Amino acid sequence: MSAIIKTELLDLGACSTCETTICVSPGMMSVKSWIFVANFVLMSNLVVGKNLVLNRCETCKDGVDYPSQLFSSYVTRDGVQYITGNATFSEDFGDNIMVHMQLFLVTLGNKEVKIFDTNERFCKMIRAYIGPFMMDMQKAAQMIPGACPIPKGKYHLQDFPLNINKILIKEVVPYGTLRFIAHNINTKTKKVVMCYEAAVEVS
Repeated sequence: MSAIIKTELLDLGACSTCETTICVSPGMMSVKSWIFVANFVLMSNLVVGKNLVLNRCETCKDGVDYPSQLFSSYVTRDGVQYITGNATFSEDFGDNIMVHMQLFLVTLGNKEVKIFDTNERFCKMIRAYIGPFMMDMQKAAQMIPGACPIPKGKYHLQDFPLNINKILIKEVVPYGTLRFIAHNINTKTKKVVMCYEAAVEVS
């Protein structure tokens, strides 16, 4: 039997992810080797200790009146963030929507360095990068958890506990102040139907 260890690494220079796999046979390993492997696993998973705090999430303030909108407000009680918000989807959001998502790290002097840039179909994006967090929000908004596409309509959240630590992408984001921006583009018309941005503190 072999022990398989996998870690995901973020290359900030190339803005890409890679996977490292180590395969070792217990019968060929010394005690020191096993200690090394155990430490490697522990160090690789220290990322789960990251804490994410959402500072804002709103429709992009670029002067454009997008047909789909997002409005929200936040409060913190006993160390837990709660969101109350409204979202209006002018059309079904599924594979007909391409999401151009960018992630910036805010550095000293309030300058931004782009560390992530991708184009993904809407359904793939929410499953690959948001995951359980999106399912929790869908349930709270009276939607079927995990369902995609999201039907055209208006949705409301009231005092929803904002556990953004469930977001899958947290495993590869660096510490510090981050800004996400996402343009949702209709693949047929090539028009941006929704744009939103968020600021997150990772500690």
